[in-house]
Amino acid sequence: MNLIDKIFQTEILKNNPPVLVDVGASGNIHKSWAKFAKYAICLAFDADDRQFGYISDESKGFKKLYIFNSILSGSDSESTDFYLTQSPYCSSTLLPDSEALEEWAFAEKFKVKEKISLKNVSLNRVLDDLKLSKIDWLKTDSQGIDLSIFKSLPEKTQKQTLVVELEPGLMDSYKGEDKLHEVFAYFERLPFWLGAMTVKGSQRLQSRLVERLNLPQKMRNFVYYSHKSAPGWAELKYFNDFSDPAGELTKREYLLGWVFAVLDGQFGYSMVIALKGEKLFNDAIFKEMFRYSQQRLKREVFKLKFLPAVKEKFLKLFSQ
Repeated sequence: MNLIDKIFQTEILKNNPPVLVDVGASGNIHKSWAKFAKYAICLAFDADDRQFGYISDESKGFKKLYIFNSILSGSDSESTDFYLTQSPYCSSTLLPDSEALEEWAFAEKFKVKEKISLKNVSLNRVLDDLKLSKIDWLKTDSQGIDLSIFKSLPEKTQKQTLVVELEPGLMDSYKGEDKLHEVFAYFERLPFWLGAMTVKGSQRLQSRLVERLNLPQKMRNFVYYSHKSAPGWAELKYFNDFSDPAGELTKREYLLGWVFAVLDGQFGYSMVIALKGEKLFNDAIFKEMFRYSQQRLKREVFKLKFLPAVKEKFLKLFSQ
């Protein structure tokens, strides 16, 4: 049995397994959870036209999987407006900002086909219904309301969450959307640190101007692919920093936080968690966790992962 499996076999995690929330799952559960899914409870949210409710399904690799076929928002209202767009990946509870989007190559994807009303549920209500007191890992891609969903949770729940993934916008895609700078400002006052950020985007290129190039349709598509992209949104991953001034993180959170850090390759961070856990709980397993993190950190050197950094330094040196 490897150390991660050993941790999940402890009584504290067998009796109180990790709770994972995936908002905007679109039929695909978050791949980062694959290595420990069999030990975890997962809540997956996606909207469609079926009857509202959740379905317990243990055939997907999780200890327990609840699938919610409904809109999840920060509101407790029974229903909410939902804008069906040309691309299903752009549909949202927020109205697309068509005027601002005109400047962008993918504006067509945001064109509203239909406005409908869908049954709505809040994360707090779901947690209450399932008698779950916390979330360990929240991943949300809800087209403009990621921060609103997180902010709807009680402050204690927010501070106890170990990993939060969001996709806030940089450009104006939806009216009233949560923007990247708002996420930065909000998380600045919480016990989190930013562990990953991937900026994505589109081309600032009006389709009507491409039409005026008088090229065949296939060639017009190549124009978009050839044009430089501009930042439009960012994928963020925040980790709890375990500063925990109120003492709200228990031994369970220290065990889980270490697992999440190791699986993400954050070995320095995992060593700090192990050291703090050993000091607080006087359990030998934290010494084992620390040694494991040390070994993994050393292994990174033997995998020659330092070569890109060395190459960059040499290039800078010879360019001077």
